[in-house]
Amino acid sequence: MFLPYAPEYGWYPEEAQESVILDFGETQEFHRVNFFLGWIDRRDSDSEVERNLTFSFGNDAETADSEPVFGEKTERTVESVFDWDGFYTEETGRYLKITVDEGNFYMEELACFDVNQRLLKPVAVYQGNASAPSLFDE
Repeated sequence: MFLPYAPEYGWYPEEAQESVILDFGETQEFHRVNFFLGWIDRRDSDSEVERNLTFSFGNDAETADSEPVFGEKTERTVESVFDWDGFYTEETGRYLKITVDEGNFYMEELACFDVNQRLLKPVAVYQGNASAPSLFDE
């Protein structure tokens, strides 16, 4: 029996336009990206709940000392919290970059799947603040 749950820990972006880059170790074929948004600090926001998230998939950098090359962006407007959301995609890449429009909220969990519903797990997290690895702890 499947029991839905609410994750307890997650990434807490504090600044507008803050990003996190997830490294999946090798090129993956992404089919679905699910995420769970938690608490939102609305004290300094005109928005009640709405947050805009940008997802982009990337491949290895052209040179060893440059950043990964990212393709087109998928933008998602999220209007609810304490709930799973997500989108289907047909992207290929080694990296997934997530950028937030505003900070001061929690992305509690992130789950990426391939076309066979196999969970894709990142091997490293770049950028983002110290809370970013908590996206995959549960």
